[in-house]
Amino acid sequence: MIQIQENTTIVGVDVHKYSHTAVALDPWGQERGKLEFSNDSLPAYAAWLRTFGKERDTIVALEDVNCYGVHIVEALRKEGFPLRYVPSVLTERKRKQSTKRHKSDYADAKRVGKVILTNYEETLPAKESIADEDELTTTRSLDLLLMERRDLVKQKTILKNQLHALLHQYYGDHYADNFIKPFGDEAITFFRQDLDTTKAGHCHY
Repeated sequence: MIQIQENTTIVGVDVHKYSHTAVALDPWGQERGKLEFSNDSLPAYAAWLRTFGKERDTIVALEDVNCYGVHIVEALRKEGFPLRYVPSVLTERKRKQSTKRHKSDYADAKRVGKVILTNYEETLPAKESIADEDELTTTRSLDLLLMERRDLVKQKTILKNQLHALLHQYYGDHYADNFIKPFGDEAITFFRQDLDTTKAGHCHY
């Protein structure tokens, strides 16, 4: 077990497909720095980590070590940095306990780091959280599918919110009153027909 000492730096990382956010903390939870980086700039990220001291004194913590975070794990392990896998349930618990519950890449990265300070024994060395090669291939594939699904759901939510705003602007507060689901088949059929007739010069509602 790694001992957290006065010269230890804990770096929480919020991992995504195209970019990552890292927040460095001292042993008392005070921020020492932050950085946004990508898999293309991992050497620069490693160099940034070294500004806090020796590799063995800088603990890098990630929620995701098998999928989007696998390149970070592989690169930093070769460089000699201690790596910890932080189960997402622990960072979610931190978020619920916080007075600031908003989600952002910066806030999530900071929470990942703080889990190391308060719940170290519930985390794992990153290398132990990675299965053998056959299992790893399957896990990566499943994780990628799940993350792609999350991305699609997120994009769908954004589009629906935009459509809600446009319909509200056009029809007013009660645009969905006549429908059980504002984006159900009946509602979509009505909006399409009504907007088509409006284009032809007729009034809506």
